[in-house]
Amino acid sequence: MAVLAGSEKKKQVKWWEKTVEYKFIIDGINEKIFTSVAPLDSAEEAVGDTIIQIGLDDSLGKFFIIEFKKLLDSKAKSQEYRKYIEKSKGFKKTIACIKSSGKFKRYSNSHFFIYGDMNYGQFELKIKNYFEFYQDKNISLKKAFSNGMTASEFKNYTTYLTQHKKIGCNSNCNNGGNGGNSPPNSPKPVSPGGGGHSFVAAINASTGVLTFFPLVWVIENHKNGPEPSTDSSLRNGGGGHGLGKSLKDVMEREEQERKIKEATLNKEPVIC
Repeated sequence: MAVLAGSEKKKQVKWWEKTVEYKFIIDGINEKIFTSVAPLDSAEEAVGDTIIQIGLDDSLGKFFIIEFKKLLDSKAKSQEYRKYIEKSKGFKKTIACIKSSGKFKRYSNSHFFIYGDMNYGQFELKIKNYFEFYQDKNISLKKAFSNGMTASEFKNYTTYLTQHKKIGCNSNCNNGGNGGNSPPNSPKPVSPGGGGHSFVAAINASTGVLTFFPLVWVIENHKNGPEPSTDSSLRNGGGGHGLGKSLKDVMEREEQERKIKEATLNKEPVIC
């Protein structure tokens, strides 16, 4: 059987965000980035409570935010821009504000787009920094997850990012650089994820266990702050697109892995 060129092959292969999520878990375990996965089975009202629940403090935890996408095409980029009050302009202003805070490199190296692509007939992950996705350079999985935010940095970053998404970059922007805390008059924060495909990945540096949960669960509990989301689809991982409470698991994951391996050996498209 003739081997199809990459561009021809890509047209015949189907995959979804969920395929990308499973591929991430498979590759992460195979590359020993984490040893096992423990999905969080409930949401807490505050970021701090969630951190306590998973038992990761500044000395143990490495926190990352992942935006899973089927593809990182113009449609996906447009969807991401719509999470910001000023769309693409707001996204660019956020980059400028975070750079002025002196935290850009730290945050950028812990927040990624992860999406799927075909490379010479083989399905693989592509990873780009969230705020630098326009660059051609892709990051390896191992390099991407060699950094990570501490628990405190993660808490500050989600609050800071939410402020920029919901009210934009204002005169208090530079003051956010003291760690990313919301300015005193910021609105009630809501999830900065804006969708069911944004996840928090927290790796225990001691055990290697990955705790995985939807970013929409992360709500900073300010005084008179918001109640946690009552949308059951979000609590279940975003309308069925999350990995779910039990990873549904090993059987599905193994089936995905089997298809990927068979496609590579047989030079045939994967239909996941």
